[in-house]
Amino acid sequence: MVFGSEGYRDMHICQAITASCAIPYFFQPHQIDGSFYIDGSTGRVSHLDIAIDRGVKLIVVVNPRVPMENDMETTCLPSLSYGRCSSIAELGINYTWEQAQRIENKEKLDLALRHYRQNHPDVDILLLEPGREESLLFFQSPMSNLARSMVMNYGYNLTLSHLRTTYPQFRDAFARAGITTSEAGLSIPPPAEITT
Repeated sequence: MVFGSEGYRDMHICQAITASCAIPYFFQPHQIDGSFYIDGSTGRVSHLDIAIDRGVKLIVVVNPRVPMENDMETTCLPSLSYGRCSSIAELGINYTWEQAQRIENKEKLDLALRHYRQNHPDVDILLLEPGREESLLFFQSPMSNLARSMVMNYGYNLTLSHLRTTYPQFRDAFARAGITTSEAGLSIPPPAEITT
């Protein structure tokens, strides 16, 4: 359901946002006019077709939830009680479930990006995501208020580092969309603390 489209313009913006944030397992479905709605990423992790159908020529996809690289020779996943590197399986069902969700979402996203890039070569689709070795982001729940500030600052620095490395690709794509960019902004220090 695309809120704001024909036939779905009469609800308050707060209703549309609440329905769009109704992530299964974390929140119950949100009811509007007798119908129940859940987060739109259920089944699909991207809806780039909505933007493309409206004529967008530049899309930046941000995917913070990549699967963890579970190779104990290259990445240490600290155990919660043993003081050594662990496998995801040793950490229990919640971590295993989280990893499985990340694998599924990443596969769906990669398939979707290949599809849209192949069928819409005139649209620039850029992807920003952390590396699979970034265990800090794996350990934090996306619903944790306590970890939000730390993860936001960490993600900010990771993004700056990624943009410094891939700047020519981003500069060229933004230029095709008529947007001027500068490398100078990539050296801006992060804020001292991000509050919500």
